[in-house]
Amino acid sequence: MRRERIYGAVLAAVGALTANAQISQFIQGPLLLGTGASTMVGINAAQQGYSVAISADGNTAMIGAPFDSEDTGATWIWVRGSDGTWTQQGSKMVGLDAAPGWLEGYSVALSADGNTAAVAGATNTWIWTRANGVWTQGDTVFSVGAPLAISADGNTVIGSVGVNVGASITLITRSNGVWTPGSPLTGSLPASGTENVTSVAISGDGQTIAFGSATDNTLGAIWVFTANGGNWTQQGAKIVPNVTASPYNINFGQSVSLSADGNTMLVGDPGDGDTIDATGQAWIYTRTAGVWSETAELTGSDADVAGASGQGTSVALSADGNTAVIGGPEDGGSGALWVFQQSNGSWRQLASKLAPSNGAGAWFGWSLGMSADGNTVISGGRFANDWAGATWLYYASGFSAVPGQLSQLTVASDGTVIGLNGGDGIFAYNAQQQAFAAMPGALTQIAAGSATSIWGINSQEEIFEWDASAQSWKLIPGALAQISVGADGDVWGINSQQQIYHWIAQSAKWQQIPGALKQIAVGFDGAVWGVNSANGVYRFNPGGGYFEQAASTMAQVAVGADGDVWGLNNQTAYHFNRLTQDWDQTTGSYSQISVGLGNNVWATASDGSAFRFDGQAGAWVAVPSAPLHQISAGSNGAVWGLDSSGGIYQFSGATLASSSAIQVAGTMKQIAAGTDGSTWAVDDNNQIYTYNPLTQGWTSVPGELAQISVGTGETVWGLNSDSQIYRYDAASQTWEYIPGSLMQIAVGAKGDVWGLNVNQQIYHYNSAAQSWTWIPGSLQQISVGADGAVWGVNNANEIYQFNALMQSWIHIAGTLKQIAVGSGTNVWGINAEGGAYYYDSASKQWQYAPGVFLTQIGVGFDGAVFGVDAAGQLYQYSAGTQTWAILPGSGSGVAVASDAVAWNWNQAGSTYRF
Repeated sequence: MRRERIYGAVLAAVGALTANAQISQFIQGPLLLGTGASTMVGINAAQQGYSVAISADGNTAMIGAPFDSEDTGATWIWVRGSDGTWTQQGSKMVGLDAAPGWLEGYSVALSADGNTAAVAGATNTWIWTRANGVWTQGDTVFSVGAPLAISADGNTVIGSVGVNVGASITLITRSNGVWTPGSPLTGSLPASGTENVTSVAISGDGQTIAFGSATDNTLGAIWVFTANGGNWTQQGAKIVPNVTASPYNINFGQSVSLSADGNTMLVGDPGDGDTIDATGQAWIYTRTAGVWSETAELTGSDADVAGASGQGTSVALSADGNTAVIGGPEDGGSGALWVFQQSNGSWRQLASKLAPSNGAGAWFGWSLGMSADGNTVISGGRFANDWAGATWLYYASGFSAVPGQLSQLTVASDGTVIGLNGGDGIFAYNAQQQAFAAMPGALTQIAAGSATSIWGINSQEEIFEWDASAQSWKLIPGALAQISVGADGDVWGINSQQQIYHWIAQSAKWQQIPGALKQIAVGFDGAVWGVNSANGVYRFNPGGGYFEQAASTMAQVAVGADGDVWGLNNQTAYHFNRLTQDWDQTTGSYSQISVGLGNNVWATASDGSAFRFDGQAGAWVAVPSAPLHQISAGSNGAVWGLDSSGGIYQFSGATLASSSAIQVAGTMKQIAAGTDGSTWAVDDNNQIYTYNPLTQGWTSVPGELAQISVGTGETVWGLNSDSQIYRYDAASQTWEYIPGSLMQIAVGAKGDVWGLNVNQQIYHYNSAAQSWTWIPGSLQQISVGADGAVWGVNNANEIYQFNALMQSWIHIAGTLKQIAVGSGTNVWGINAEGGAYYYDSASKQWQYAPGVFLTQIGVGFDGAVFGVDAAGQLYQYSAGTQTWAILPGSGSGVAVASDAVAWNWNQAGSTYRF
């Protein structure tokens, strides 16, 4: 085969992509530094990052520090949560029989699932396994040490048999939980008997092994072995570099990596033989019919020219063999990585070298690992932090072409991808097969909230809902020209006369909503926005059941699963500011916008350029891509696009993925959430905060309050520590003092404001008269629903419902110590024993919801119910199964506006968004 010499032709622009192209960029992720390492510095320091490994999915990482604690050595495990955050799993790991000088962590390896780890010292190997997040040491295999590798299934480990024993390795295999070393495999024709094995690799299928000796005949060599019925034999002669002899060692085989099928091999050569200050390189070999051929030499083009670079000290290949990463720890005295990608047989360097901004003197690139898909890279810098060491993560960020052709595409909140082709054919993306599969039926428009909520319209404006159990489409009575589905499955549509309809799942009927819109966008049932024919912007008030006009005019609106709202007008993008209740203009010119979450906002320009909004920087950032005609983002971080010819592209990169509970930095003593997603909080110092979906964090608001209540972003009220009453004025961004004194305040989405004073007297705020109206009665707690429904309980735990027509309280049979009202049809409470009850308005009786004993309960206007018990356990109620589900984490309080807007906080004040 033709050999290609690549000197890193950096891609300055991206043109049309072929079906298997993987054009992207890499961005720096977090720095990992394990706890519990020895505190020595300099030559006696631990050197974390001397070795690294990562699981196939990129969510488990292992870091070795062989010089920790007087060269005893140690390793650390890190895991990436569904929100993208890395946390150390357990304490540092040290073998029970390890001792000073054993260098545990000199080499590390992880199985594909990340549940089996092999850790090598100089001459010994320790095996660890994980179950339910806990790591347990298994066998110690003596006389087999670094370097080592592990098969994808975790049942085969290969390691060196020692120093100065020639080109030999040993396989250790697991059977019924027992590890047994086999006979050494020795490569043929080593230049002498004193070579050391410097690198090992095993293919994902476990059928091909490669190992190298960088000192063989001053050039280095690689040997490849393959399995046949359990027997291992060398495949071909030893592989040596195609260069002439040099006065300097070439070090070919210092590192090696294999693709999953074993047909592509990447070999590192940090001393390229040209000069004593070696740039280094890596070599690509491919196997065809059992024969290995050199096909490319890879050298980063932007290496430091003043001294050695050491490219090839470490190498890594993606599972498909199309992405190669090369480490050069000596580059510029700090180190760097170079990423190369192969398309149609041609290798090209991707952008510039990667060097961490905080890695001065680190020797970053000394060790290297990569996830199977090539999208997550881990690399250690052994000399960082005065030789204490450190490890960095990098993430691929960009669009890759996916085979197929579509005319329309939608990404649901959970990442489900559905599309239509030009012939109205329907296709769903199969993530396991990484391909689109045809679905039955023919549609002209499709919308998906999740995998279980997919709707569409055909050319006759007939409406269909996908029945996953029957794998068929169910005809829904009615006719629509446009349909939109929220993350929670809430369905809205517009007919050809621009009349608005809302699907009521309980009655299986369409409800017409007054008004007329030309476009509608649904984040969830409390975040429904639209634009009329005059480009006026309207938002739905679920408490009143009507659309109300919002500020400004827009040609298009887009709503995220968290209620974050964006708009386009005259190709300018605007963000709806919940604090000011107005639109903030952003820079740039765009033709389409899509919102998954507040921090997963994307747009395309008229020339097809793709942009992602950086909420921290408050600016749009260009993302490499082929020209895109359409873009769609999900709340789980998925982003897809189509070009003008229907070509399909998938984004790979770091975006926030939603999970059952995402921690938000900060400590709060109380949180209040509005039906539209607006969320406010106060801390122990009575400082006020509002949640910013762009930054996914809390933003400080001037003022001090001891208690806060939110109906929507337009109705935010609070009490200070002196029981004084304040209302937030969005226009002036100040707190307006309201005469009166209250100990408790409650606000509904329609603007209904109620309160109790220190004597448990009841007051209702009259917005027309701008004063409080005393309502006869006495309550110790009051709750207001989104629709203005008002309930309360008194000191005797007696229950009362306010009758707005009679302007008086109606006693309701039963006793409760706490009541929570989402709406008039969603009323829950807790009795003195902690039992949970809901009010059945049809029978006018309380119904018991067994299975929990709660200390607090929260109810959304849509019937979402969350609770917490005395032990801090969190629960969510399912109306469908009439059971409680245990949620991860712990809490002491909950705030619920809907199934899409729910929060909890624990006794330490840590806050979490469900």
